[in-house]
Amino acid sequence: MNSKPHVAVLWGGTSSERNISEKTGRAVAEGLRLAGYPVSEIDAAGDFLAEIADVGQAFSLPTNQQPGKAAPRVVAFIALHGEFGEDGRIQQILEDNDIPYTGSGVRASRLAMDKVAAKGKFIRAGLDTPKYRVICVEQPSQSADSIDRQAKSLPHNTGQTPYVRRELDAAVARELGLPLVVKPVAGGSSIGISLLRSLCEWPEKALAVGQAFSLPINQQPEMARPMSGGQAPRVLIEEFISGRELTVAVMCGAGFQPADQCNQQPEMARPMSGGQAPRALPIIEMTFEGALFDYDAKYSKGTIYTEAPPLPAETEHAVKDAAARACACLGCAGVARVDLILSGDGVPYILEVNTIPGMTATSLVPKAARCAGIGFQELVSGIVKSGLASHSNAKGAEVGKARKASA
Repeated sequence: MNSKPHVAVLWGGTSSERNISEKTGRAVAEGLRLAGYPVSEIDAAGDFLAEIADVGQAFSLPTNQQPGKAAPRVVAFIALHGEFGEDGRIQQILEDNDIPYTGSGVRASRLAMDKVAAKGKFIRAGLDTPKYRVICVEQPSQSADSIDRQAKSLPHNTGQTPYVRRELDAAVARELGLPLVVKPVAGGSSIGISLLRSLCEWPEKALAVGQAFSLPINQQPEMARPMSGGQAPRVLIEEFISGRELTVAVMCGAGFQPADQCNQQPEMARPMSGGQAPRALPIIEMTFEGALFDYDAKYSKGTIYTEAPPLPAETEHAVKDAAARACACLGCAGVARVDLILSGDGVPYILEVNTIPGMTATSLVPKAARCAGIGFQELVSGIVKSGLASHSNAKGAEVGKARKASA
């Protein structure tokens, strides 16, 4: 009998990144099968809980009542990108049903998905990130006064992040400098990102990010929807940092034992509560046409990916350390990918953290893992083990609290 848990690979879903998610899910499922795991592929757009129940049969039983060893019989491998994948909602559902899952937990997922909340964490951790503002984009049914009231009620993560109205204030543009990067507050795969070279381009860029806020709510992508309470959609504008586009895969927590065949020792951040310190894998540099690494550049055959690009030793250390610290301050688990810009003066600027990065054979995380001597089967197996370890640690913490309360 196979002692390994059954892995339910959740892919697809309903986000704008569904097609990419399907590719990730198929690749992960194949890798896990080759690693000896029993695998089921489940489209999260359907009743995935019922399908997991059918697969696991006894997944909802308390651990001490499950047949065989006291270990979970089913673990969910989350291969969902974007909305209802990386935003903490599916993680919450799985936790509520006591189903172990891979990747970051509810809180870390929510933080990383919201670029504004994540930037606040980066700044408090002493990490460099491009200066920014958040624009509340007025919808047709909302008055300017309503937008102003919402802007004042929104949380200010730092003193440098005031929210402003739909109009892009010239003073803000002067402070951040043109050109500006315009992107959705939430979302991945570089969807909706663009470069604002002139203030007169702002209405067009804002609408491009929101993909027309006049669409019915059930047709709007996450980035275009009003926030809870009917608040106006938010658009993030950042100063444009000219430099080298880099990405760093980071292994967070137990389950990984990477070999080092690139002569690059993984950088270590401070250990997270109850887990191992995040470990950065070799850097990958993206070279592409144009000023931004947008959706077209990300999936263009003309983009060149350089594994372990030549960098001064101190710069390489700074980049990998920043990536590991970014994951640590958000509380990430499993494997995450950190996107950065290395400025001309050697400063790594954190752009964002992807808690569920692409995992196809040609994706960036598998490339970095191969450079570190980690094959795809070993990589996805480690992610499963990390998920099980996180679940076990969480259950142990619950037991400890219960015992303390009853003492």
